[in-house]
Amino acid sequence: MYGHYEFFVVPFGLTNAPNTLMCFMNIVLCPYLGKFVIIFIGYLLIYSMNEEDLVEHLAVALILLRENQLYAKLRK
Repeated sequence: MYGHYEFFVVPFGLTNAPNTLMCFMNIVLCPYLGKFVIIFIGYLLIYSMNEEDLVEHLAVALILLRENQLYAKLRK
């Protein structure tokens, strides 16, 4: 009804940041949860039966994250 205010930074410190990130990632990756994606406190687990499927699943997940302005650290 009133809309939502969108923050550019997390204004409430690190207290609720992991929960907020996990909730947002659940919304973004909802169609694939339990199929080949598991989300746990900011970590994303992508699993597959073979290497070809893994490459495809990884591409799908990274494209969805990029479209929603979520970026991964390469070291992770």
